[in-house]
Amino acid sequence: QVATWEKTYRPSWKNTTLLQWSKSHSKIWKNFLVKKIIGKDDFTEDEFLEMMDTVRKYFVVGLMDEMEESVKRFNAVMKLNVNNNTAFEECMVEFFGN
Repeated sequence: QVATWEKTYRPSWKNTTLLQWSKSHSKIWKNFLVKKIIGKDDFTEDEFLEMMDTVRKYFVVGLMDEMEESVKRFNAVMKLNVNNNTAFEECMVEFFGN
């Protein structure tokens, strides 16, 4: 994807994996989120892969360019019953149109 709206977007990072990112960036940013999720500063590749499995199981990511579909998926994951829900339907119409 091309994230032209994101000030920190760099085309050269397009195919970078999270593991590559965590191993390659400056000390200021290096592994910040990974360290927070794992709970320690130094971690093995196995611990990293376990953390990634946790992220896959418990995090839901939406796409800005597919926001309506993302909202529907969030609702499904959270098991929200939005059928015949006037407030939900009004919100969807307000943000996405008919």
